[in-house]
Amino acid sequence: MESIRQLHQDEMAESRKLINFAFQHEEIDNKPLVQALPEQVWGYFMDKDLASNIVILPVETFVQGKGHKTGLIAGVASWPEYRNGGTVGKLMVHGIQAMYEKGCTLSTLGPFSYPFYRKYGWEMMYDYRRYKLRVDRVPDWQGSGQVRRIEPDISLLDPVYEQYASRYNGPLRRDERRWTSTIFARKKGLIALYTNGSGESTGYIIYQIKSRLLTVHEMVYLDRDSQKGLWEYIRKQNSMYDFVQFTAPSDDCFASLIDNPIGLETTVVTHLMARIVDVEGFLRSYRFRAGASAEFSLLVHDRFAPWNDGAFLLKIGSDGAAVIERSDAVNRKVSCDIQTLTTMLLGYRSPSFLHWAERLQGDPDTIKKLEEFIPKQTTYYLDFGH
Repeated sequence: MESIRQLHQDEMAESRKLINFAFQHEEIDNKPLVQALPEQVWGYFMDKDLASNIVILPVETFVQGKGHKTGLIAGVASWPEYRNGGTVGKLMVHGIQAMYEKGCTLSTLGPFSYPFYRKYGWEMMYDYRRYKLRVDRVPDWQGSGQVRRIEPDISLLDPVYEQYASRYNGPLRRDERRWTSTIFARKKGLIALYTNGSGESTGYIIYQIKSRLLTVHEMVYLDRDSQKGLWEYIRKQNSMYDFVQFTAPSDDCFASLIDNPIGLETTVVTHLMARIVDVEGFLRSYRFRAGASAEFSLLVHDRFAPWNDGAFLLKIGSDGAAVIERSDAVNRKVSCDIQTLTTMLLGYRSPSFLHWAERLQGDPDTIKKLEEFIPKQTTYYLDFGH
């Protein structure tokens, strides 16, 4: 007999074994996947045997500065004898329903296969830049304040992180558990806090120096002054490393800021996928560009979430808030699948590009009008690994 259900406490050890096997890592006691509660793990059972499981972690994702209730999917795994049997696909479909019932409007995941997750409605939501900089190219910048090393202190770091993260679409809001089990546990090394000339904390860095490489796990700065101050701190340690490796959002302009970018290695890396779980709920919380009013009829195709499948009338007010109604209105009609809607509203791809790519249907004037109402905001994600 086959069944899908949440795990019981006495089944968690088997789930942990499965996840450790599938992802080929040794168990780490304070990892979020290890700490997952039984009700956050959904299993596909063959009689009494766990064949596959997924973990759905409750988080909040920043979209236009506001937290959206999100199901972060992780630990997608099957034992070898059950692979290619469709069990994971059935778990994903069940997970969509479970997240909807929990009030999630969004879901994110780190894919092992983009085509696989696209089948179920997830789509690429961001890419980032990975830099490798020679020590002699580290900029000679100076900030107005000072940097001091600190112990892991959420009360000092989180206010800075929250201001920074809320500027992007995609970062997670961090509670104490996420700071402890994901950030401090996975991002090893030292932490330094930047305080500007007015005594305000406006930046921090989490980094590690090993084998002549300074790896920046996380660099957060709220303005140009804090960026300069953190790089001044990095430069002061230049006798200990030959290269600096760090990441930045896709729209980062670091190469334009340094004196000599020759030799700066830059790689664009695709990463997270996202899916709107509840179209109506997401659109009610979404803020379109303020200043004018408009109406759009949006036809959404979502084969795995019937509550999303169909036509919606969007009445956008001058404040950017939208009233959502189920409607077959034809005024300014555009249509797309749930993947396209997700990547468009998160700002990863524009309506004009999606229309050109034949993924968003509608007349050109309507597409142009829609693009005017979707705020341009870069997608980013700092919590690499779940």
